[in-house]
Amino acid sequence: GGSGSGGGGEGAPDEDDAASLDRARLHALDEILRFLLRAAVIVVLLLLVLQFTGTSFASLRAFFERPLPLQDATDPVARRTWWDVLLAVLIAVLTVHVARQLKLALTDVLLPMTALLRSTRYTITTLSIYALHGAGFWLAATRLFDLANLGYLVAALSVGIGFGLQEIISNFVSGLILLLERPIKPGDTISLGDGQVGTVRELGIRATTIQTADNIHVLVPNREFITQRVVNHDAIDPRMRVSIVVGVAYGSDLKRVRDVLLEVAAKDGRVMRRPAPEVWFLRFNDSSIDFRLTFWLPDTRQTGRVTSDLHFAIDAAFARNGIAIPFPHREVVLRADRPLPVRLDGDGDAGAGAGSPAAPPTGGR
Repeated sequence: GGSGSGGGGEGAPDEDDAASLDRARLHALDEILRFLLRAAVIVVLLLLVLQFTGTSFASLRAFFERPLPLQDATDPVARRTWWDVLLAVLIAVLTVHVARQLKLALTDVLLPMTALLRSTRYTITTLSIYALHGAGFWLAATRLFDLANLGYLVAALSVGIGFGLQEIISNFVSGLILLLERPIKPGDTISLGDGQVGTVRELGIRATTIQTADNIHVLVPNREFITQRVVNHDAIDPRMRVSIVVGVAYGSDLKRVRDVLLEVAAKDGRVMRRPAPEVWFLRFNDSSIDFRLTFWLPDTRQTGRVTSDLHFAIDAAFARNGIAIPFPHREVVLRADRPLPVRLDGDGDAGAGAGSPAAPPTGGR
């Protein structure tokens, strides 16, 4: 029921989001078409060079079918040629570029047309890119190595990898857990264990990018989201209750204070109508009577701006209604059982030393 409390400009964010999606879709299509055009130009140029030089594809392959040095040429299974190296490099380069275009296509063109949640679309995109990279580099490796004979080498290196790359492996596994369980997702506002607050921008293979309110991007290792306490303000319900504590002077009309606070909250269109704002009588303080104004916001990212605006509005409303916001008072008690020395520093005392004793008062002053 709180989504309709945004005031008269509710349609503007939806229109802005739609325009942003259209711009992102056009940009993605432009990048994909440019990639396809560059690939087609390279293929055409290669064919023209072969045609111009009178070289066939078979003769070109035969030229690169030369065995690599420092290998056993008598073993046909382990034999590798320069053609295998060329194919491995080509597969790796194509994997990187195709993965980049696939990410654009999934993120900005295909998945936004579905009814999937943004976090689900992000998970599908990320896992698809991981799978494509893994398959591409695996194919490239098979062109250069006999992976069946590398089992002993991998087993020997596993101990060193376990110690030397322990943090990297831990962050990678934690990243997969974050993608599958989705305790946090891009766009969520979170609070880390060290008190830092920011918005999740990207879940990477090793670290997660957090954008703070100062537009500073912080890279947080993924394992910290698994092993430490993290507060997600948008995990289930993006709404948030905010409190403002204000003190008024003794002798103020307390009913009027409550009405003024509720009126200030009601005039701000960003404050939700349901649940309705409330005013609580907190305590009788030393020099003030304290009240708490509580209200709900539909989005946690509005908290700082709305709270600041309401502070200005409360101060102005109190001034219009003659309600004073007191400052702390202190009583100083002077003991009268003995004389109180007083020293007056004036222009005529320039010759007096700083350490000379003060003369006792002799007059009524």
